[in-house]
Amino acid sequence: MDPDELRGLAGEVLETGVYPDITRFTAADTRQLLYELGQCQRQLTSQKDLIAELRERERELRLAFERAEGAKSDFLSNMSHEIRTPLNGVMGMIQLARMKTGESRVREYLDYASGSAGRLLDLINDLLDLTRIEAGNQESDIRPLCLHEILDSCVDPYLDKARDKGIGLQYTIGRDVPDSLSGDGGHLRQVLVNLVDNAVKFTEQGRVDINVERVAGTGDEKIPISFQVQDSGIGISGERLGMIFQSFEQAGLSAHAKYGGTGLGLAVSKRLVELMGGELQAESREGLGSTFSFRLPFDPAETSCREPGAPVEERPRGRPRRILVAEDNQLNQIYIMDLLESLGHSAELARNGREAIEKLAAGTFDLVLMDICMPEMNGDEAIQVIRKEPPPGVDANIPVIALSAHALQDRIDSCLRCGFNAYLKKPVDIKMLEDILSGV
Repeated sequence: MDPDELRGLAGEVLETGVYPDITRFTAADTRQLLYELGQCQRQLTSQKDLIAELRERERELRLAFERAEGAKSDFLSNMSHEIRTPLNGVMGMIQLARMKTGESRVREYLDYASGSAGRLLDLINDLLDLTRIEAGNQESDIRPLCLHEILDSCVDPYLDKARDKGIGLQYTIGRDVPDSLSGDGGHLRQVLVNLVDNAVKFTEQGRVDINVERVAGTGDEKIPISFQVQDSGIGISGERLGMIFQSFEQAGLSAHAKYGGTGLGLAVSKRLVELMGGELQAESREGLGSTFSFRLPFDPAETSCREPGAPVEERPRGRPRRILVAEDNQLNQIYIMDLLESLGHSAELARNGREAIEKLAAGTFDLVLMDICMPEMNGDEAIQVIRKEPPPGVDANIPVIALSAHALQDRIDSCLRCGFNAYLKKPVDIKMLEDILSGV
């Protein structure tokens, strides 16, 4: 038989396991067939070994990738903490100085310093958000929201700046848009703030309008809402329009030189809109302004919202509390202690978790503000002792609020699972501190 025919026959034998009738073969053909069978068997064994080796390498690469992602997440968490801790001290000292001075010129300087620190904090948050999104670690936080309250919080901070520039700034909500919805209000606010910030920044004359409308549904129970931020600013050239959603891109080098910024806001906004189930789109003509729009699906919410324009009821501060503050950073110690005293509370300081537990055992406190990263015994270790093995005199159920510069959501969730009642991020926001203190 032809050698190629015998080689093909050997392949069929290995594939099917059925041997041919070799009585019709010559002795030479039989020997050749057996040889080809051996060759095919060796090739098959070699291929199996190669596949096994490739699978092992794939497993090793997957483990290496997971380790790298874990190291990246740890690095981001640690860097967030290390940057936010001194920034919290800077912003805290500015805030305390502003509270204690009545001189208008000094307050003006402090406002400038506070604005610069706030922009640095925004940059840190944008970098963290972008990294989390690219790593697939950003998740939606669905809860009831009031649409007009979100719009107010996005527009009000820019009214003075718009007035100083002589431009109009307002929002309109369609009459058929429910004010009470269920969705990711935090990320929606972040996207709108980025878009409004850019619109006001790049508009020298004319106006900025935010329009919210209900659009036709798809037959399901979702409520589709469209958001549009339109300005009469400098606009974007056609060749750059397709690049603005890339990280660190802006309308142009001249725009960066004049207006500043990192070019991260739109990149983060685009990814956050996609995370919420929409798509951020841009239309623009150079010199004639820009329009950014997106559509998001919401669920109906049973909760009711305060009527727009209705007076806001001030939340009572409640009775003065005796608070134990566990904090090792000197600037943060001064800021937190002074802040609590200015809110009418009395505070005592512990410099680490071990000292905090000793003071809890020796004295009476209403609650604890506990930093997470401290020497000797950190906050994670201290909360475990308080909740699971409290020494004599320590109330295992005392409210303990985590106080930390860690800003990643998985770190926050971990603290809440460990037994903390609430989590307060640094730099500390006074209103958030008051809300937490009145709620525990």
